[in-house]
Amino acid sequence: MGNPAPGARRQVNLAMPSIRLSHIWFPLLLCLGLQTIFALNGNVSVLEGGLVGPDSYMRLNRVSHLAGAGGWFDSAFPRSNAPYGEVLHWTRPFDVLLLIGALPVALLTGFQTALFWSGALISPLLQLLAVAALCWAASPIFDRRRIVYLGILFLLQPALAAYFHVGRADHHSLIMLLFAVSLGLALRLLLRPFRPRLCYAAGAVAALALWVSVESMVALAVNLGLLGLFWIVVGGDFRAKALHVAIALLVAVTLMLLLERPWGALLVQEYDRLSIVHWALAAAVAGFWAAVSLIQRGGALCTRRSGRLVVAAAGLLCVGGTLWLVFPKFFLGPMVDVDPRILSIWLNQVLEVRPLISPSDLSLERPIIWLGIGIPSIPFLLWLLWRERDSAAAAAWVYVALGLLVFIPLSFYQLRWSTYAELLMLLPYTELLYRLLQRTRTVPSAVLQATIRAVVVVAFCAAFPILGQAVKAADAGPSSDARAADCPLSEIARYLDDPRGWGDRSRTILALIDFGPELVYRTRHRVIATPYHRNAAGIIDAHRFMTAADPAVARGLAETRKIDLILLCPSPKEARHYAADPGRTTMYRRLRRAEPPPWLRRVTLPPDLAAAFELFEATL
Repeated sequence: MGNPAPGARRQVNLAMPSIRLSHIWFPLLLCLGLQTIFALNGNVSVLEGGLVGPDSYMRLNRVSHLAGAGGWFDSAFPRSNAPYGEVLHWTRPFDVLLLIGALPVALLTGFQTALFWSGALISPLLQLLAVAALCWAASPIFDRRRIVYLGILFLLQPALAAYFHVGRADHHSLIMLLFAVSLGLALRLLLRPFRPRLCYAAGAVAALALWVSVESMVALAVNLGLLGLFWIVVGGDFRAKALHVAIALLVAVTLMLLLERPWGALLVQEYDRLSIVHWALAAAVAGFWAAVSLIQRGGALCTRRSGRLVVAAAGLLCVGGTLWLVFPKFFLGPMVDVDPRILSIWLNQVLEVRPLISPSDLSLERPIIWLGIGIPSIPFLLWLLWRERDSAAAAAWVYVALGLLVFIPLSFYQLRWSTYAELLMLLPYTELLYRLLQRTRTVPSAVLQATIRAVVVVAFCAAFPILGQAVKAADAGPSSDARAADCPLSEIARYLDDPRGWGDRSRTILALIDFGPELVYRTRHRVIATPYHRNAAGIIDAHRFMTAADPAVARGLAETRKIDLILLCPSPKEARHYAADPGRTTMYRRLRRAEPPPWLRRVTLPPDLAAAFELFEATL
């Protein structure tokens, strides 16, 4: 695969690509335009101080705490899971980016305002970088015209665009940027001769992605696995490439582990964030490739494909066996330590961890919107694998195909993986678009040719999102989830934080799990439940309180948690979250029927707030 055969249809760019910002100016301008439209007309009004989702508010809470009373190694946030505090599974790289964006502006506006705008704009800025990174990544196999189409199509894919919305202060945008960079480095490792600096860059980027989120282990496994596969099949310099990538990965993970954790916690085993477990994985991979290098230098075993296969299989067994003996829970996934009681209460209802299609939801809306481009691009990719099997670009298409073999099944397991699959599918999808446009050159009429080209481009850009929305509209019944406008938290937060009333001191509020981060962000108060798996105790206690049939049980929880206020926003989502046996009279049903126990007093809210909320004060 390394050398093109005579008559190959298109060669890879083995020289350093000359892609510049001036070549992709249109995708970059389109990115700015789309983000501006969303900021002005989106569901969340950034101009009025709104952010997208609970994670954005919780991230700003975390960074604000870091810049104030918190220390670098202090991961505990004191105002959630009251009165005990909450330790999140997030790591520091995204926090640092938010601080870098906020600190210069804080000199003019004050820190909190600067931090808000840093959070609101960080994902659009990362999207600009991701557009440039993806265009750079594809430049060894795409010319400048293809790259422009790639950038446009990238911006118009809903699964990817969702992570880059203005107002979303979420590390998933950084994850996708790093995935695009790692894609470009992986393609260059496959298509170009051995270069140590390229290997070191690939290892460092992989380590940084792992530091940001351990879900990057899957992309790392794909990249290292492809190098190993090409070493088995082709031989050549792939052993040297894999060895240097693994060494760089180990060195970078070591440094990042020292940056993330204090000395006393270096050996703590955690599976949902960077820890000694992941350092051990990097060390085992580096050890394997070091052993392969010694074997290859000391004998003829690795000179033949069958010998390399035996060595690889033995090494895989050794690495896997060692990890299983030392860290057996590693193979159960990063969520292995999650309290199983919160699965049915909350986690199984989170969209990004739900299946693309499930027996309880057979709608084709999400598969079409999120992975619809695979309908034309996957058959075309298979055709490319056969048609260009002898070209220099074949290795790139093999990488895309094997990556999709991993990420498409994962997408049907959990929706969050569809972003990786969609980004990979963009490469054959763009190639298909370009080849169709080239075919239109045979149309004799210039007007007809331009019309056909415009129709083809529009169809590739918008067909599947439109089809998905049509399927959604055809489905019976409206969405049962409460919209943000149904529960205007910014308004109730302003009321709760008024120093002339409830804001005279810090209080503990029990509210719907998704309300917690924003209430903490907008007030001085504490909350019990937040939508994070490490706050299992807060999630369980809040649910136990609301579903308790015996008021004495609820009172005991209120006393233990020192609850001052209970906030309700009646909606289908809230009712579903606190659903219990219809025959039981739960605390939630008592409150909804305005029949609270004697130790709860209903608060009279202003008319504009009373239309959406109900508030109760605990008089313990």
